Amino acid sequence: MSTPPEPMSGWRAIDARLFRLEGALVTFAAAAMVSTVTLDILFRALKGTQTAPLAQLLTLWGSVGPTPAADLPVSYGAPLTFALLSFGFGWGVYRASHRGEEGASAQAIKVGALTLIGLYAFSVALRNTPSWLMCAGLSLIAGGALIAHALKRSEPVQAGGLGVATLITAGLSTKLPQDYIWSQELSLILLAWLAFVGGSMATYQQKHIEISALAKVIPERLRPWVRPLSLAVTGLFSAYVCALLFESAFGARGSWVSGEVRPATQIPTWVILLAGVVSFGMIALRSLFYSVALFRDPQSLPEKEDLH
Repeated sequence: MSTPPEPMSGWRAIDARLFRLEGALVTFAAAAMVSTVTLDILFRALKGTQTAPLAQLLTLWGSVGPTPAADLPVSYGAPLTFALLSFGFGWGVYRASHRGEEGASAQAIKVGALTLIGLYAFSVALRNTPSWLMCAGLSLIAGGALIAHALKRSEPVQAGGLGVATLITAGLSTKLPQDYIWSQELSLILLAWLAFVGGSMATYQQKHIEISALAKVIPERLRPWVRPLSLAVTGLFSAYVCALLFESAFGARGSWVSGEVRPATQIPTWVILLAGVVSFGMIALRSLFYSVALFRDPQSLPEKEDLH
């Protein structure tokens, strides 16, 4: 005889899928933040002088013009140093991962040489390629690698989702302004999404902050009701905040109607507010769901650990 389905099991399944989607969004935001800031730093270094790209990459000089005679040893020494470091990195990684294998030394030399060539080609491309083209190209390369990995693991649905996300990311990259003046502003926008969505994920994992001091002074017989009631209050308050943010973004006087955009990236302001709408909306739904589940069965959720 099959067991009856658990109450609200459908919502639990949907919530688990939403949690995985939030995890993918946070991963994308973190990767985009690191990538764009790194590109900005390297581009500023490479564009700062008229010497060889590898020398610029190492010395990070900000001056423009002929290299003084006193700096010639550094100018010639920097490319050599960087070349040795690049070759050594590729060589060392391969040797460490293929320790003891026959022919590993010869193959490691090839890997080191390819690493050096690849980093040099990347530095030249970064210095001379428009930022939108560089970001679009890197999006397609990274997305293609992830799609291939998903297909290799026989996950066609995930591969399809990655394909759509890759095309959207590459398409949005073509709208980026000149150079990388937009990188810091974009990182702040992504940081807002990362923080808000991270708060929603913490609610799913029952790792959000709770004030437990009040529960210790409540009579023993009433304590089982404290947690579901507090979750209900949290859910209602989060719904209220979600409504306020939604009004600020999409209301009659919201940023959607006004058309306000950020100066460097030209991203609409409502995109930032949408992070709060999504986050507090999910926190409200999850808190209310957990509250109902605890009212039905006080043992339906594990006890939270007291972290000090």
